[in-house]
Amino acid sequence: MFLHGIPFIYLTQQSPLLDPAKQKGKKSKEQQTDAQKLIQLIGFEPVHLLRSSSNYPLRICIEECLRYGDTVFSFLDLPYPRVQLSPHEWGVKSLSLLDASWVLTTHPSARRWLRQRFPLLPIFFRRGLTQRIVGNRRLKNPHKKRMEWVFKNYPDLAR
Repeated sequence: MFLHGIPFIYLTQQSPLLDPAKQKGKKSKEQQTDAQKLIQLIGFEPVHLLRSSSNYPLRICIEECLRYGDTVFSFLDLPYPRVQLSPHEWGVKSLSLLDASWVLTTHPSARRWLRQRFPLLPIFFRRGLTQRIVGNRRLKNPHKKRMEWVFKNYPDLAR
């Protein structure tokens, strides 16, 4: 399974197609430099995803994605072109959220917004699952057990 974490505020601006090439003017100098390096190396700036495996369980993938954003989309497969960026990280040129298998969010306003735009997509919601980073600001984690409720209540996600 492939997972992509995104802050809800960015999701509302970019949905349903995530395409880094369309976000050029909205990046910091450091992000622009990183993007140029990736473009030179692989030919495009990728949308980053984590892939679960036996040595990198889904629970860890979800936790890592929630460190970046408060909303996590899951995918059974990825479109081409795709590239493996590290042992657990993959990148694609663009990503249609319409192809997602399910979504998990900790953002209180996201449920309704997601339901309106993705009516058939299973949506999991829980407040304060993990510490989130918004820009450079860290938000406190009110729940230390993080994802245990997901795997207890939805055992299919643990596979």
